[in-house]
Amino acid sequence: MPPVRIQADQGTGPRQRRRVDARRNHDSVLGAASEMFAARGWKATIPQIAARAGVGKATVYRSYPTKAALFAAVAQRELAWFEQRAGEAAQAPDPGQALFDLVRDLLVRLSRQRTLGHLLRTEPVVGAKDSAERIVAGLGRTFQRAQQAGAVRPEVTVADLQALIGGSARQLAAYGAEDREQWQRLATLICRAIAP
Repeated sequence: MPPVRIQADQGTGPRQRRRVDARRNHDSVLGAASEMFAARGWKATIPQIAARAGVGKATVYRSYPTKAALFAAVAQRELAWFEQRAGEAAQAPDPGQALFDLVRDLLVRLSRQRTLGHLLRTEPVVGAKDSAERIVAGLGRTFQRAQQAGAVRPEVTVADLQALIGGSARQLAAYGAEDREQWQRLATLICRAIAP
């Protein structure tokens, strides 16, 4: 449902207020679910998510009848962010800086969603494979432009970069690293490793 825009001359009648409240509750539920899945993985429960969002269980179940449906919504939102970010980087005017910013942003985002990759491997989500392919394509275009601009060493491949990002994210997650600066530092090291 798109966000409701209430014009000043329309007033804020009961219907508009209900729609605004519904959107706020929906966003709160998705935010809480994202946090709980990141912290507890599949052990996160609907009652825990509802409590974190400050709503009743019935509010969650109205939109998401199962935990799998709620996880799918969280995963799709995260994948949409990655896809949009990769697409933006592929169009940026400075390809080298765009690639390094993208690497940093991907790792920082992964630091907040450490369990997402694992859950996507164990709980299939409709459309996730297509989104992942578009994310990889956006990263590949950004990488290719950066390499052509001389910002990446000629012998490095996009597969190398994917392995560095994925391996780093898995290792930091295995360590339970929660400090965002650790993830940013590793992103900097990756960028230095591939730069001329």
